[in-house]
Amino acid sequence: MKTYKIFAGVVILLFLISGTALAIVPKPQKDIYVADYAGVLSAATREEILKVNRVLYAKSGAQIVVVTVNSLEGLPIEEYALAVLRQWGVGSSEKNNGVVILVAIQDRKARIEVGYGLEGAIPDGKAGRILRESMLPYFSQGDYDKGILLGFRRVVAEVAKEYGISPIELSKENPEAYQVKSGVSVEVIGAVFVTLIILFFIISALLRPRKYTYYGPHRGPDFDPPIFIPPGGPFGGGDNDFDDHFGGGSGGGGGASGGW
Repeated sequence: MKTYKIFAGVVILLFLISGTALAIVPKPQKDIYVADYAGVLSAATREEILKVNRVLYAKSGAQIVVVTVNSLEGLPIEEYALAVLRQWGVGSSEKNNGVVILVAIQDRKARIEVGYGLEGAIPDGKAGRILRESMLPYFSQGDYDKGILLGFRRVVAEVAKEYGISPIELSKENPEAYQVKSGVSVEVIGAVFVTLIILFFIISALLRPRKYTYYGPHRGPDFDPPIFIPPGGPFGGGDNDFDDHFGGGSGGGGGASGGW
């Protein structure tokens, strides 16, 4: 009986949270890909987001929605972003390939919410890197327009790569902006570092001079060499136009959040 009451309480709490999110999250604006409620985006950025999204949707059904708000009204940013993804039905209904980029100005928080269909292309670790490298540094300087644009471009580049869409198809004027960013990530560097440490101890053990004991020659140390594994492992895991429409919106909380 006690277990039943606890379960019922949890279910009621989830319904209350869901109902709160439904009441707080606004309806999409006419330009479905940009909802700049905080008024921080330039006309040029808005136009680029709309133009690129139309091409992306036509070729893949994917949609990358940018939402800015002044306040989350007390909701966790994860709940707010997921509510936008689901209520607005971002992405294709068959592929669930929508992404919501949410920025809350007064709360100083941002999130990249990824639908089920794109969790392979944009895993949590990659979404986090996009936030840390391309968005949050500009937000801390008050340049929300540039941070959002650069983050949007990187998200689109990853989605386009997933569907085999070339940068030139997305933007004939500036295709370089939609190329997947190359370079070695922190996770890869960490993995290489750990591997080198392990190899060092193994090689050191093999190259030690032989020691003769009562039972014959013995090679190696008298103790097992330590192996260092960092916490969490070496890898991270840790982001109406009426010609288009929303129809997807299925997601389970994939993505990443950050603050500045």
